[in-house]
Amino acid sequence: MELEFVQRIWLEKEKALELKKLAEAEKVVLTCHGPYYVNLNAHKAEKLNQSWGYITNATKIALAAGVRSLTFHPGFYLQDDPKAVLQKIQEQFEKIIEALAYKYEVLDLKNPQIYFSPETTGKASAFGSLEELIQLSINLNEKYHCQLVKPCVDFAHLYARSLGVFNQYEDFAGALNKLQSGLGRWVLENMHIHLSGINYGKTGELKHLGIEESDFNFRAVLQALKDYNVSGTVICESPKLEEDALVMKKIYEEM
Repeated sequence: MELEFVQRIWLEKEKALELKKLAEAEKVVLTCHGPYYVNLNAHKAEKLNQSWGYITNATKIALAAGVRSLTFHPGFYLQDDPKAVLQKIQEQFEKIIEALAYKYEVLDLKNPQIYFSPETTGKASAFGSLEELIQLSINLNEKYHCQLVKPCVDFAHLYARSLGVFNQYEDFAGALNKLQSGLGRWVLENMHIHLSGINYGKTGELKHLGIEESDFNFRAVLQALKDYNVSGTVICESPKLEEDALVMKKIYEEM
């Protein structure tokens, strides 16, 4: 189950602690989606400070709630060189991690209780190709000597970002191979995945759809997850949330 903080962080710490106990009792794994307004490549200091606050505050509540993986959209290119954007986003992310670890003392870098899972994005203007997020994760995990950062893979976003090209079993299997090759088997054993139908235009993602309402080949994604013995959490982001989640669960179990 995913806590949606996309518009605001609506959960207070006391309730988050109660939620943790309930989730543990019901054996429900929690993930969290941070606010949409993050841009770690913002050109204005005010916007950067706001982005730090969004991620920091979401992480504090997520940790209190026992969330296993926190995802967010890292930022936008803003016509900057993509390699420079990767470097800047990494530097800003480091400041957030170190504030959580050393200033607020809620993050234990020797034994992290949460994964930071920046999400693959569906628009060409947004930082967040699979390759960029793998490299970002490698850099940060090496710096902090722990398994802390890994991509949240929204396969529908990758399909939209590629304008429909990324849509075959071989593409999805290739993505899993890249994750394992770049970061290790542990990533495939702890994945945070988003699935839905989607439509796209010239610049990528337009909106999420029901899983049967687009040409996105979600069945091949499920087959790849099965074949690679992937573990973790799959979050349905379809407008028909519960209905499509059950449909995908049934299809997967029958494979």
